[in-house]
Amino acid sequence: MERDKEGIKQLVEKADGYVQVAMEIHNGNGMIGGHNIDIDNIKRMNDLGLSINFDIYVCGNSFRE
Repeated sequence: MERDKEGIKQLVEKADGYVQVAMEIHNGNGMIGGHNIDIDNIKRMNDLGLSINFDIYVCGNSFRE
């Protein structure tokens, strides 16, 4: 995306573009983990005018002890 910064900025502005992240996680042990975006990637996305939307789905039965 960084090869065409102006194109991405126009897409964001004209078409309400953003990054969509969808995750489905099995909840077998009750620990779904953490999510991280480091400061460099936050800056890079900001330079493109991008936001991120996270859809996190947790499903499944607990593991037997």
